[in-house]
Amino acid sequence: TFKLVVKVAEGNFVVKAAIPNNKPTILGKKIKQNYFMGDGYMELDLDVSSDTVAKKITGVAYSYAKNLTVDMALVLQGVDESELPEKIFAGIRFSKIDFSAYKDQEME
Repeated sequence: TFKLVVKVAEGNFVVKAAIPNNKPTILGKKIKQNYFMGDGYMELDLDVSSDTVAKKITGVAYSYAKNLTVDMALVLQGVDESELPEKIFAGIRFSKIDFSAYKDQEME
């Protein structure tokens, strides 16, 4: 099981109020997810539109994305003593993304 930890490093007070900093959220309880695995990779697809709260938070963050820097980490959930301390599985930083530069394209 994965936990998502989010920190708003830079951003509008509206976004900071909507996203609780450093509060782990267990994925899969409310958000639909799919795993894809192949030779040397694993992909985790999170459908934020499958949960009302996640969809609203994503919408707020999207609105302010040009002025936003967000750090996200996926943590492997420790279930018993042998799996502690928990460790970060993957991390990413999104910084000042201008979505207007991306246009919807039809898939061929």
